[in-house]
Amino acid sequence: MTSASKAETMSLQDFPVLNARLDLPEELSWFNELDAGDRIEFFSGLLDILASDGSDLLVRLSEYLRGWQATVEICSSPDLLASYERAKDDLRHRRFLTYEEIFSSV
Repeated sequence: MTSASKAETMSLQDFPVLNARLDLPEELSWFNELDAGDRIEFFSGLLDILASDGSDLLVRLSEYLRGWQATVEICSSPDLLASYERAKDDLRHRRFLTYEEIFSSV
């Protein structure tokens, strides 16, 4: 089987970059915590940034990478993840104070 026909029969989930632990610099090591589905989403978003207008590309790229890093850190910490889930539940049930309620007496 040629490499071209092999690539045609592989599913996207089978590509090594979606599953392998990569030898990355420390500041990017969080990438190895992503599963194949997350990596597909990561690369899709990365391609969107790279294919868009080139103005402030490095800023948008840096923000994108920091966002993914924060997501991995939150999902890797049971305490942070539980706090996030509680906050989502509070929002869903409208258990929060508005800006006006907090600062009305100041």
